[in-house]
Amino acid sequence: MRPLLGCFFIFVVSILCALIATPAIMWAARRIGLIDRPGVRKVHTSAVTRLGGVGIVLSFMMVFCGVILADGDLTRSSPGTHIKILSILCGALCMAALGIADDIIRLRARYKLLGQLVVAIAVCAIGIRIQTIHLGSLNLQLQSLSWPLTILWIIGITNAMNLIDGLDGLAAGIAAVACAVVAILAFRAGETMLTVLSLALLGNLAGFLFFNFHPARVFMGDGGSLFLGFFLSASSVFLASRTNSVVGLALPALALGLPISDMIFAIVRRLIERRPIFAPDRNHLHHCLLDKGYSHRIVVAMMQTATILSATIGLAMLLVGGVWSAIAFAAALMPLVMIWRISGLRFRVWLENFRQSWILNRKSRKDTENFMKLQLYLREAGDFVEWWRVVRRAARFLGFSRVAIRIERSQDIVQSLFWECPRREENGKSDLTAMLQAWPFGDEPVVHVELEISVREGLEIAGRRISLLGRLLDDRSTHAIPPILTELRQPQPSRRIQADVAVALQASHIG
Repeated sequence: MRPLLGCFFIFVVSILCALIATPAIMWAARRIGLIDRPGVRKVHTSAVTRLGGVGIVLSFMMVFCGVILADGDLTRSSPGTHIKILSILCGALCMAALGIADDIIRLRARYKLLGQLVVAIAVCAIGIRIQTIHLGSLNLQLQSLSWPLTILWIIGITNAMNLIDGLDGLAAGIAAVACAVVAILAFRAGETMLTVLSLALLGNLAGFLFFNFHPARVFMGDGGSLFLGFFLSASSVFLASRTNSVVGLALPALALGLPISDMIFAIVRRLIERRPIFAPDRNHLHHCLLDKGYSHRIVVAMMQTATILSATIGLAMLLVGGVWSAIAFAAALMPLVMIWRISGLRFRVWLENFRQSWILNRKSRKDTENFMKLQLYLREAGDFVEWWRVVRRAARFLGFSRVAIRIERSQDIVQSLFWECPRREENGKSDLTAMLQAWPFGDEPVVHVELEISVREGLEIAGRRISLLGRLLDDRSTHAIPPILTELRQPQPSRRIQADVAVALQASHIG
């Protein structure tokens, strides 16, 4: 009975510590000007302090140190695991420091990812890794895949918690449910020290939510979200290795199902839109629910209710085994799926967008390959006729309908070249015409280029092909700039130049 009373006492003290530490941090943040102002991607309409994560970490460490000093029995652990649990705590503190630095000076995404990678590798090196996956009587030894899968799990959940922190009370509420799940798993595994840490963090979040509910007076910021994400991800890996069961990963994954799925869809969405993975947007799950017309509080209540239901149903996996465990997991996914359905997500639309993006990328790669080949051909051209032949070939490969080149010197037309695709009608209507001007340097003749291309395959493809042909015509790093342009700077062209012009004009009508 004493351990249960001790756990309840730790939970209550943690709430009180958070109620004391959070206002102090709010006051200090306002004094030094660390506030989060409204913006395009943000839903709050007034300035709010963003160092709430410091209050979570501070109150958490106060409780942990107090427990160690008051009763060392509550922080005991099984042999060989004491160092691992302390390494989880140290790693979480390092993540908190990284996030707080980002809250203060705004670190670039690549530096944050590098810091997360270093901490995840350090924890894996200590021995906290996913080495075996137990599926009933089937045991899968990961061996060399143990390191990358563990690092991916830790970094993925850490960033998932960061991404879901978009509404007042949302991230803290979901993290509180996940902490309760970790505490139950740790208690069943006999890991008292991890149970104490999880309950302390659960109490801290309960106290923090008093100030974080809508309308929030404080945000946890990256310092809090990275701290929570790392602690939960590393703890689940540790419990999976201690219990020799996939439930140690499955239950925390259910509790964090909405952040994990939101992160996965965000990555896929940005890949489809051909945007950087770390590029910010306003298309996360909570944003979609807000756009559906639900109020701020209703959206948070819906997502937290789905999380609680999913985690509660998932706890049945601790009582059953075999096929029933898989059925319980599938049933626990239903509340999460319902939230996504309510948000308006349509997988068919996603698949169609992905197909279109794949087609555009394939055409882009093909155009780039053709451009590089034509660039080599152009640099090997020795005279004007060869140069014009390569230009016509480039126009044909890139899908142009018509190319007209006019060379002027002192506003007098020196030469005109024209090419038209033999199958112009088959290529579709040419809706896009572009005018380019090449080599306008010094007293050299000015080259005007008129291009016509079909937009049947899309404006983006047509615009990129115009850009590629423009680069080809304006490539001054090559010897293929027509020798006639240099010699036309003379007041009277020689007979040899006139002959070159005649040959070029004759060649201009060859498709």
